[in-house]
Amino acid sequence: MIAGAFSDTRRSPWLAPSILVVEYGLFVGFFTQTPGMWLTRIRCVAFPDGNPIGAPRAILRGLLLALLVPALIMDAQGRGLHDKAARSIMVPATRAAPEEQ
Repeated sequence: MIAGAFSDTRRSPWLAPSILVVEYGLFVGFFTQTPGMWLTRIRCVAFPDGNPIGAPRAILRGLLLALLVPALIMDAQGRGLHDKAARSIMVPATRAAPEEQ
């Protein structure tokens, strides 16, 4: 959505996907979820330890997702080729427990 607002696909067809990959790299790399993932309460974490994957791995995952094919090929755990390459997995987002009084 953000990428489409700032580009004319006829003059620069790669600008929108590039912005999308950078945006994905920042949000998933540092916060484990994009705004859309936040709304649907899922997040992308490192497999198997559950830590944030970091910007380089998130950018790799975003580039592979832009190709669409890796997301269509999944294993029994629901991990696509993009998840295997980035060593990541999608998990439900849990809310932090309220502090005890």
